[in-house]
Amino acid sequence: MGVAMSDPRTITSTRPTLPAFPDCVALWDFDRSLQSRAGLCTLKEFGVDGSDNLRIGGAKGARSDGNSLKVNDLDSPATGSFELEPLSEKWEWVADGVWGDHGLRILPGGGFRIPRAQIGALDIHGPNAEVSVCAWIKRESDSPWQALAGVWDESRAKRQYFLFLNARSRTLSESTLRVPCQNRIHGHVSDIGGATPGLECCVTYATGAKEIPLQRWVFVAMTFAKGESRVFVDGRLDKCPESNPFQTSPQLFDGGKDGADFTVGMNSVRQQWSNPFGGTLGGLAVYRRALKAEELQTLFRSRPSS
Repeated sequence: MGVAMSDPRTITSTRPTLPAFPDCVALWDFDRSLQSRAGLCTLKEFGVDGSDNLRIGGAKGARSDGNSLKVNDLDSPATGSFELEPLSEKWEWVADGVWGDHGLRILPGGGFRIPRAQIGALDIHGPNAEVSVCAWIKRESDSPWQALAGVWDESRAKRQYFLFLNARSRTLSESTLRVPCQNRIHGHVSDIGGATPGLECCVTYATGAKEIPLQRWVFVAMTFAKGESRVFVDGRLDKCPESNPFQTSPQLFDGGKDGADFTVGMNSVRQQWSNPFGGTLGGLAVYRRALKAEELQTLFRSRPSS
C-alpha cells in the first residue's frame, strides 16, 4: 500500500481554484501529494522581530509590508510547505477526490504525522488562541473514536486541538455530564493538556447533532475562539443543545518543544497510535483563526459538484 492505483504518467489533474482566506497555515488537496499546497494561503503577520522580517515558528520569512503574505513567499516550513509523514504503508491514492482528481484513502492501521519540531505555525496555543480545522471526508468505517486531524497527544497529556469523529458520547457544557451519541463530528480543545480534572479523559469538546453518513463526501469543520468550540457540517453550524456551541476556557494548552505532533488519521493514546480513521480524505486545511460561517460555506461550495 502507499502507492498510486494507476500509472501517474497517465493522470491529469483539474485542480480547482480554492478560496485564499487569511490565516491559512496549511492546506492539502491530496491530489496525489502529501505536501501541503503552497501559493493559495495567506497568513496575517503575527510576529515581527524588529527588523521588518516576519518570524513564523522561529524561522525568518519574507519582508512584511503590513499586508497578508503569500505562503510561498516564506522560506520557512512553518507554513505552506508541510509534508505528512506516513506512520505505515496502509494508505493509497484513489481516483475519487474533492479539491483534485484524487483522494487519500486511509486503510485500517494507517495514519500520518508532522513531528513536533516541524509543525511550526500548526502549534496553535495561548490565552487568546483561535483555530479552524476543515476536512472533506468519505467514511468507510463505523468504529468509534476516529481521529481526523490536529495536535492531540493523550499519552503524555499534550492535548491542544483536534477534530474527531464518532465519539461514544457528547458533553453537556454546563455540567460536563456526558450522554450517549454516535456518528457525530467533534471539536476537541484543551487548556491544560491533560484529562479534565476529576475525570479519566478530556471532555471539553463540541458535538454536532447530525450523524455523518458512510460512503458519501461530507465537509466537516471545527472552530475555536473566545472559549467557544463549534462544529460545522457542510458549511453550516450543526447545532446541538448544550454541546454545540460548547463553552469552555478561552485558552489552548502550550505543549512546548516536546509537545504533540500534528497527526492525521490517528493520535497517540497509552503510548501507541490509536483512534484510526477509516475512509478517504479529499482535502484538509488548518487556519489560525475561527472561520466565519460564510467562509465555511464558501469552502463547502468550492467543490465543483457541491
